[in-house]
Amino acid sequence: MKYLSLDRSEDRRPGYQQLIKEKNIKRVFDLVRGGRCASRAELVRAMHLSATTISALVEELVGEGLLLETGPTLTSLPGRRPMSLRLNAAGRQLAAFSLSRRGAHFTLMDLSCRTLESFFVEHPVGENEPMDSGEEYARLFEDVLLHRSQLFDRERAIMVGVCFPGIRIEEEQAFSVRTAMSISFSEASMRVLEQRLGVPMFLGNVSMCLAYAEKKNLDALTDGTEETRDLIFINVCDGVGAGIISEGAILTGPYNTAGEFGHFSVDMNGPPCTCGNRGCLEQYVNLNALLRSAAEACAHSGVPAPQTFAELAERAPGLDAVRGVLEATADRLALGIYTLMCVTGIRRVVLGGGIELLGPDFLQMVSERVRSRTLLTRHMRMSYARSGPDGESVGIAQYFLDKAYTITSPRRQMAKTGV
Repeated sequence: MKYLSLDRSEDRRPGYQQLIKEKNIKRVFDLVRGGRCASRAELVRAMHLSATTISALVEELVGEGLLLETGPTLTSLPGRRPMSLRLNAAGRQLAAFSLSRRGAHFTLMDLSCRTLESFFVEHPVGENEPMDSGEEYARLFEDVLLHRSQLFDRERAIMVGVCFPGIRIEEEQAFSVRTAMSISFSEASMRVLEQRLGVPMFLGNVSMCLAYAEKKNLDALTDGTEETRDLIFINVCDGVGAGIISEGAILTGPYNTAGEFGHFSVDMNGPPCTCGNRGCLEQYVNLNALLRSAAEACAHSGVPAPQTFAELAERAPGLDAVRGVLEATADRLALGIYTLMCVTGIRRVVLGGGIELLGPDFLQMVSERVRSRTLLTRHMRMSYARSGPDGESVGIAQYFLDKAYTITSPRRQMAKTGV
């Protein structure tokens, strides 16, 4: 994950008192946003700060339009009932783009991460796509935000997120999508766009964003009583990748390259991959490869081939010709998952990205192949994704609010410098 606006120079770095204020005001915001506190009195008890300090922080958040006071709250205590606090979901917006070979999916959300607007913009990647496509994508993002979107409001926006199927290369100061889409875009091009929009930009790997969305989804199922601390998300789409949640945080590694699951080799003598390896998992396990293999199997059996992956998923239960294709895919996917479980020690696995269309039979097929290997797979839980079609956009928005958003924020700094 990369937050461009958080790279503060020494002369702009806040002092100790300002850092303490940032920490406290963000905690007030998070406690109310998460439904754990609904009044100033509850905040005082939760944060162990004075009533005066809490009131000052709350007033600032109300003045910023981030919280609302909605009338007296219910209480069993004597005396005047305290005012109830809640998140002002309409007070801010978060915009996100999810990139694929076919184009960009745009999602606009409120502070509750509810979708306000969502649509797809075609922008197919060709074989001769220029490697540095930053300016082209910057123009696409700007056009969508300022001209195609009906609801985007720059004054209320606190983030423009970009979910991409690749990695950030520190040495090149670039976001590389070379293996998935044969493109890359420089950090500089995104900084220029950030300055033109006046809205901070936040960029992250799509599988990591999906993993965080699933973590938050699982947390919500327990009503906040239990946090999902460890999770592996397997993203089977045009390629295959993984997002790893470890100890409640996204595992990125020191160079932001963790989770390149698709480049596990499942055949050391297999065809060369663009990454330099041979027999990489993503050469065999992705939606397009699965559809091609199914079409070949159907042609060999003399039955009509499915034309889309959705059609394949619908027909698969009654299509004996593709049984072997599904089993071979499950074998390779299980090998990759087991290897990743051995490396991480994590036993909570979620499959998504499109492969979930194959239904419970395929999930059981993969699960049984993983479980058959060793005692290391005891207590493993495997399920399909629940985060929906906007999952990666919701995930990057949730991660931004939880981990990056500072309230006293880069947006204010940008305004002060005239951006």
